[in-house]
Amino acid sequence: PRTPRKMRLGIFLAVVFLGILHRASSVPHGVLPPSAYAVRHNLSPQVPKAPAKECKNASSSSSQKCGTKTVTHEKTVITIERTVETEIMNGGKAQECKGCPDIGTTTKAPVTTPRTTPAPCTSTTPQTTTVPTTPATTTTKAPITSTTTPQTTTVPTTSPTTTTTASTTSPTTPQTTTVPTTPPTTTTTASTTSPTTPQTTTVPTTPPTTTTTTPRRCNPVNCKLPNCTCETTKHPVDNIPQFVMLTFDDAVNQENMKFYQELLADPKRKNKASGCRIAATFFASGDYLDYPSVNELHRMGNEIALHSISHQTDKNASYWNQLNTEKWEREVVDERLMVEKYANVPGKDIRGLRGPFLFTGGDAGFRMLHNHFDYDCTLIHKRDHPHDDPVFPYTLDYGFQRPCMVHKCPNGTYPGLWTVPLNYLFRKDNDRYIPCSMADACIPKPETSQDTFEYLRFNFENFNKNRAPFPVFLHEGWLWNKERKKGYLRFVDWLLEKEDVYLVTVSEVIDFMREPKSRSSYAQRRCTKDNLPESTCPKQTTCPYPPTTLRIERYMRICGTNCPKNYPWVNNPDGNY
Repeated sequence: PRTPRKMRLGIFLAVVFLGILHRASSVPHGVLPPSAYAVRHNLSPQVPKAPAKECKNASSSSSQKCGTKTVTHEKTVITIERTVETEIMNGGKAQECKGCPDIGTTTKAPVTTPRTTPAPCTSTTPQTTTVPTTPATTTTKAPITSTTTPQTTTVPTTSPTTTTTASTTSPTTPQTTTVPTTPPTTTTTASTTSPTTPQTTTVPTTPPTTTTTTPRRCNPVNCKLPNCTCETTKHPVDNIPQFVMLTFDDAVNQENMKFYQELLADPKRKNKASGCRIAATFFASGDYLDYPSVNELHRMGNEIALHSISHQTDKNASYWNQLNTEKWEREVVDERLMVEKYANVPGKDIRGLRGPFLFTGGDAGFRMLHNHFDYDCTLIHKRDHPHDDPVFPYTLDYGFQRPCMVHKCPNGTYPGLWTVPLNYLFRKDNDRYIPCSMADACIPKPETSQDTFEYLRFNFENFNKNRAPFPVFLHEGWLWNKERKKGYLRFVDWLLEKEDVYLVTVSEVIDFMREPKSRSSYAQRRCTKDNLPESTCPKQTTCPYPPTTLRIERYMRICGTNCPKNYPWVNNPDGNY
């Protein structure tokens, strides 16, 4: 009886031993059990099987099927197969938020993006780039370096046997990684460096925001007036005059000339301290330009500046941004020749440009400006709040000093060339302020005389704190609304009640900035009082042209009697062919 009992015990122990051997052999070589992997990475121990062999793109909040096992946790996706891990960065849109780091600061951010809280932001087009890498056998840190901003991001990754960089893709199944950038950005070069596979990828985004090259630090010791001044929000002298610049864009014609006469020909509208008539600057485009009207505005003491011949409509900037310096000269320098020839305005009095649709063409356009003109009045200078101090005009000896808002912006230096900033204005909408680069671009548009007056006065009073020149930059069409026009004229008359306010041209402001003086010593360089100088356009001729290269008839009024043979245009300012 004892022998069968021993046999049964031996059989039981053998069965238990065989079961243990079978269980141990069920774990595949090189793959951690689910519970062990979950503990190591602080994840849920449930690891679902994914029978699909084909990898599919994964968003920041969904899992990715690939191989045999997938782990999903918040914004991080980790795939286990052949001991290779893949981290997917946050796929959300790049956002422009109040409080974002300024250009020039250095930040470090991990690849795995934590859950973010909502903020008042402006979304830009998401940026994506695919960076294939080769799995390594040791753990490394791959820095991601932007060539246009001094921001550096360190991407730490750990794995039992492998290393992963910012994004790792399978040789057969490419994946995309969304690379967030610090707004405002339009073109950034993201360079991903690895010990085994150094690569560089360009990440384009959508205007109007971009990142410019880090501005060179301006040294006030070396940058001195009259030909150089650093960007600043501080006035150059005490008791400075408060300048107001009225400007109008696009063609001057016989129709809008009626309003310009109403605004500027009234002998009662004079700067109180100087007794000089108020003056405005006209950034005139070439098409439909009425040259005798241009001559009359100049005779009245106003400034004629340039806005390009064609004013080519170009929402994507494909025309203006592809022009080289010579082609910019054909659009702008030749326009000055046309105004000088057909309006009898001296070329030396035509000193500046506002780019069409606020496009400058970047360095190609600024090389043209540097060679031929005194100033640019195109570059937007961002402010985050109405109470932020606006910037005074400054020279580009050390380059453009602010984030680029309309691609392209200049990256070079242009000694002696002035920039007259388009400092943001603000329009209050309920409990928030909406910025705009020109007075007629703010929304919602004022619809009553009182609202128009209050909108302009609110912005003026904020500029008056540091007394930077106040820009009232707009298109005459904004004043077709009778109530808005009434509010605008009321605002102008309100300004003229002040002893320290001067409504002058942009060139007058530039001349003052070269030799700043206190208000008690200031005298306007060009002052038109009661008697206007004799007209330089006594004879006027209307020149008809049949369908031109523009495929429509044109009628061009000129000063003089000799009509050009053909309609003057780009590459043909004299109308010879």
